[in-house]
Amino acid sequence: MNWLLTLKTHLIVTQAIHSTQLGYWLLSCILQSKEYALLTEQQAHSDSLNIEDVDIEINKVLDFMEPVSSDQQKETIDQCTFWAGTWIALADGNFIEAEHENLKKQIGEAIYNNSLAELESSDDKIKLAEEKFYKTATPLKTLSAPDRCALIQRLIVIARADQHIDETEYAVLYKICDELNVEQSFVQQILVFLN
Repeated sequence: MNWLLTLKTHLIVTQAIHSTQLGYWLLSCILQSKEYALLTEQQAHSDSLNIEDVDIEINKVLDFMEPVSSDQQKETIDQCTFWAGTWIALADGNFIEAEHENLKKQIGEAIYNNSLAELESSDDKIKLAEEKFYKTATPLKTLSAPDRCALIQRLIVIARADQHIDETEYAVLYKICDELNVEQSFVQQILVFLN
């Protein structure tokens, strides 16, 4: 059923849409489609999604579009800052005390201590930091451009905590910019401003 692939594509696109109203419109189109009606009336084939799986995917989209409280959003931003900052700090092989202190100051002791405990229990700290960054960054892609840029600014401050940003740290910063849809040149603009 090719329409199931189309449905999954629509769901992914909907997650990327910044406008809740447009997301709801797209979802209503899917729900009113002839194919969706046929799916609800027939047995699912073993090689396709069943109605329960489609409902789960739709609920994921609806959850994504729900408004988030400012406390939840701040916690997500702080967690993302920890994991992104840690990924940057570990990139050069030296996660120094100044970087630790800067992270703790920016995000608070509770999130810092909880996240650090998880980090220290890992055998591959860089891989964990990268994976956790991508996970925590997903809901932040819908932040306004100034808010996403503010997050990058926070990360630049962490990267500069050791008074030097090397090429591996730049590479991670650029990956983070790409994930958050912030121009890579923004990093250089901030560094020029800070110097």
